[in-house]
Amino acid sequence: MPQFPFSKAATLIRRTLSTENLDGNDTYVDSSHPLSNVVTWPSTSSLVGQGLRIEMRTGDQATAVASLNALLPPDTVVTALDAVIVDGYKWEVEGDPSLYQSPFTGLDPGVLVRLVKVTG
Repeated sequence: MPQFPFSKAATLIRRTLSTENLDGNDTYVDSSHPLSNVVTWPSTSSLVGQGLRIEMRTGDQATAVASLNALLPPDTVVTALDAVIVDGYKWEVEGDPSLYQSPFTGLDPGVLVRLVKVTG
């Protein structure tokens, strides 16, 4: 496993299907798993809604969506139901993780996930 000199610690929040609530919706149980040697880099951010000018005039709420890419240690088991806490912020996993191995060197740097945080 490659060691990244500027990596950081993170926490994987694994969500496991539990039971249905009284309304028939699924409920989940969260468990925390510490991770080390996690690398992150920014992705995109956007403002969703009526637009900032309309929000200021009418009071409608806009929603900010930020995303972050994270390279988790190899063999990390992560699904689209999970979340990752990085630098004190909770990010939701978006979609399935990407497993990558270099066809030239065989290097397996880790599990690539896209993380999103929605506010507003």
